[in-house]
Amino acid sequence: VGKEYITPTNPLHIPRQFKTGLPECSKMKISVTGYEGKERIYVKDMIRVIGAIYTGELSQQNTHLISNKSDGLKYAKAQKWGTEIVNARWLTDIVIYGVVSVTSEKKYTVLGDPMEMTLNDNVLPKLRESWQKAAAQRTKFNTPVILFTGLPSDKNQKLTQMLKRMKCKLTSDVREATHLVTLKIVRTVKFLAAMSKCRYIVMPSWVEESHNKKILQDEMSHILDDKENEQALGFTIRDSLARAAKTKVFAGLEMFLTPHIQPGPKDMRTIVECGGGTIATEEQALARMNQTPESRPNFYVVSCPIDQMMSQQFMQRSIQIYTSEFVLSAVLTQEVDFESNKLFAAVS
Repeated sequence: VGKEYITPTNPLHIPRQFKTGLPECSKMKISVTGYEGKERIYVKDMIRVIGAIYTGELSQQNTHLISNKSDGLKYAKAQKWGTEIVNARWLTDIVIYGVVSVTSEKKYTVLGDPMEMTLNDNVLPKLRESWQKAAAQRTKFNTPVILFTGLPSDKNQKLTQMLKRMKCKLTSDVREATHLVTLKIVRTVKFLAAMSKCRYIVMPSWVEESHNKKILQDEMSHILDDKENEQALGFTIRDSLARAAKTKVFAGLEMFLTPHIQPGPKDMRTIVECGGGTIATEEQALARMNQTPESRPNFYVVSCPIDQMMSQQFMQRSIQIYTSEFVLSAVLTQEVDFESNKLFAAVS
């Protein structure tokens, strides 16, 4: 029987760049209006595929309304509450490209386009490029480089043997690692640096299930679950990993580390550099001190009370001094808080 290749016209019928939803969609609550029959089913399926939550009713807890008309009760409520209103093309593009687009783009705010969920010839070349990139990523992460931290010695040995049988690479250097395996959130240098450097922070169950099934399993099903420590420290692993995948937390920042900070300067350097920051030598820091504030807008000092004498000379030149917590908190949340953890206020 002859076979004919048919170009897909529906975004749900093409290979996706992600496995089980996107982390940045996990907190989205999406409702739908104006779609009927198969179209409504397609929209609901796309919401499920990207990892968002579908709700039949619209409430103030909803983050988005997918609509193909600019009237109706849901539309009016969404406008009143400031809920994002977009057409189904916004969902379509997330499914196709694996990236959450800005909802204010004009193509997502035009309602009533009957072709908004249909793939066209202009999209296909971009799809091929996206698939090639996705294939390269899969190849890269099908040979993970795995790092352990915070594991009991017997668990460490057991997982090591499993990974060796699977011919996976193990490392003790966080700079090489793609995956960190741990039982809980621990403020070790490896864990803190891995928050910026590793694509995945997983529980031992990922190794065990991969070994038992003789194939690497979906990491997103085994992302570290430690709600107690997440609540205590004020962050969530999944949200922080999603931020780290988009941008380096310390990108563009330069820091000078004084000698007695904890963790020590060598370990702190690793944490900062894994987060995309730069560490200045003492000579470089003194040179920055003699520059105008405008020429060193992203230069900071990380210090401690013992090093107050050294810190004062920077403070007198309007350079902000922070405690180590400035760095440690930033890597956990993957957001820099410039207002907290000041050791000495800069003299303005």
